[in-house]
Amino acid sequence: MKKVLSLLTAVIMLLSAVPAFAAEDTTPPTIDYSSLSISLSSGKNTVTQGDTVTVSINASDDSGIDRLIFFYFSPSHSEKAYEADYDSGTQKAVINIPITENTEAGTWFIYSIGAADIYDNQNGAFNSANTDKVPEGSFTTDLSAGDFTVEEKEVPPEPTEDNPPVIDADSLQISLPDGKTSAIGGDKVKLSITVTDESKITDVKIYYFFKASNRTTPCSLSYNDNTKKYEGELTVNSNELGGTAVISRIYAVDKFSNETDVYNSEFSESGVDLSAGNFRVMRSLSSVYVSDIPDYEYTGKEIKPEPFISDEGRTLTDGEDYFLSYQNNIKAGKATLIITGTGSYVGSLTRYFNITSQPSPTPTPAKVTKPKATRITKLIKAKGAFTVKWKKIGAIKGYEIQYSTSSKFKKAKIKRIKKAKTIKCTIKKLSRKKKYYVRVRTYKIANGKRVYSKWSAKKSITTK
Repeated sequence: MKKVLSLLTAVIMLLSAVPAFAAEDTTPPTIDYSSLSISLSSGKNTVTQGDTVTVSINASDDSGIDRLIFFYFSPSHSEKAYEADYDSGTQKAVINIPITENTEAGTWFIYSIGAADIYDNQNGAFNSANTDKVPEGSFTTDLSAGDFTVEEKEVPPEPTEDNPPVIDADSLQISLPDGKTSAIGGDKVKLSITVTDESKITDVKIYYFFKASNRTTPCSLSYNDNTKKYEGELTVNSNELGGTAVISRIYAVDKFSNETDVYNSEFSESGVDLSAGNFRVMRSLSSVYVSDIPDYEYTGKEIKPEPFISDEGRTLTDGEDYFLSYQNNIKAGKATLIITGTGSYVGSLTRYFNITSQPSPTPTPAKVTKPKATRITKLIKAKGAFTVKWKKIGAIKGYEIQYSTSSKFKKAKIKRIKKAKTIKCTIKKLSRKKKYYVRVRTYKIANGKRVYSKWSAKKSITTK
């Protein structure tokens, strides 16, 4: 009822907004409601975007009609007023209503028609077809001849296709910075490959497997309009271990969720040769561990100690990762050992040892005992991840977490915790809704080597 009263107020205001003249004429305009007619584009029964609705009615007045207004209700009953163009010769009032893309679909009906002459004498009627919207005591008549219907806009269905993207493995190319043949931590390796699809490709990724660290890193590629290829940059981890990096798989998906995976034949019998993407990661010898060199007794011959050398738990091999050379290593005094990187290692290290003139007592290595084992206290699952908590153990260097989808821990992965105070760790980037087996052990360093406790009892958890 509030909306009706609002519109009625608008009718009165529109009909009264005229200049005042002397009341020479007190007769209101005459409106011929039976002449109300509507004309739709091309004789249509309904209208659509781009059409025009023409509504007309006959009206007359002795002194002249100042204005005539059609008040329409949209299908949702929002109010719209249209002031007509009046021709005093034909005594016809006409409005043209354009149908645009924003015109509300459904039936539009006239709520009321009102007219005023130049002396502000007013006349009008409400639509009797909508009596529930008419103020009590108002004049009504059938104005349904002015109704028109706007059709719903037809939205064409989204085209679909079910063909997955095509990955051209032969087009795979990589380039290392400054024309180098190997990469070091922090380098950016450029990748490019041709991928095609009938529809829009939404994601292309190349997954690299770093053998030395047993870690997989994804690299997202984007389309280059100039080269017509998907391109991206893989940043080598600053702490990456030296060794070979290979592509494990290439993935692409289009906007209809059609997916393609191309696997490396090195990992899958049904895979293809992706060795064009291989590159070697070089690591500085400054990152490795070298065990202490004891004193040696003079023998009159070259003394060539061979220290234990490791990198993040991986034992390095003489001739494969480094080679040894010596200086001043015959006479008693200070001798020099030079460790020079080879294979995946670069740089060199210098270590010194003493050659004594008198036999030095052979040091008795301390008895090494295994550290105390720990136990898992809690497993918490998450989306593509889980968190493991364990009991804190003293007098140790750290912990190792081993996890696998195999209860026998085949192809298991290990996460090393280097702080003895840490009692929990979150393992991420796992398969969703997959069961994993987990166990934990402690370790300490003795005589330059890592000594492990027994594994804790294994427990299992299924990721979300």
